[in-house]
Amino acid sequence: MSSHDKPLKIGLTNWIEEYNNSICNSDELLNRIQTFITSYEQVEKDEEKQSKEEVTDEEGWTLVTRGGRRPGLSRKERLEAKLNEKTAKSSKKKELKNFYTFQIRESQMKHIATLRKNFEEAKKKVNLMKQSRRFKPC
Repeated sequence: MSSHDKPLKIGLTNWIEEYNNSICNSDELLNRIQTFITSYEQVEKDEEKQSKEEVTDEEGWTLVTRGGRRPGLSRKERLEAKLNEKTAKSSKKKELKNFYTFQIRESQMKHIATLRKNFEEAKKKVNLMKQSRRFKPC
């Protein structure tokens, strides 16, 4: 089967040649990548132009696209912070603070204790005010 004009390569020599042929040159690979990227960018630009233009079908109806008159909010840092704050507030509202009965009792006891403490402080202030008043006849 093998001849001098076309020698038949088998075994290890065949595998080595196949491997060496499978590896491409770095310059050739770079050129292929560059052409692919430029063609992809061109396709992206074309699609963007088509999406910006009003699209009409065969019957003359204008198709409604996602953009609309006001396509949406720009994501700036201030707006991002406000949105994060809002989501944190809403998640706080959804959180169950006093789920069990003993938690409800404890929270009520703490509330009553703080009210009593504030009442005592107010009484002390009133007593100090009364003591500081002096009758000064002219």
